Amino acid sequence: MKAKRERVKELFLKERLAIHDLLKENPNFFGTAPKTDFKAQVQIQFNTQYEELTCIGLWPEHNLLEATLKVKLPFGFMGDLCSRGSYEYVRFFLD
Repeated sequence: MKAKRERVKELFLKERLAIHDLLKENPNFFGTAPKTDFKAQVQIQFNTQYEELTCIGLWPEHNLLEATLKVKLPFGFMGDLCSRGSYEYVRFFLD
């Protein structure tokens, strides 16, 4: 199980480190630009392996949107829980 987790970690790390190069070659590499002529190489939509959004709440009186994010793995992009790692950003859209 540990060896499999390390292989998955290594694969995702390679893709994340090369994200700009991959998207230059194929804007739909991760399946996030379906209205192009490019074929997706990896489908990341609905991938909750690293984290999952478990609850969202809207407080319109204060123009506030809050969410609870469940972190599922003991490592993330550029490090584990005991390292500085990297910044990650979450964006919400409300229609």
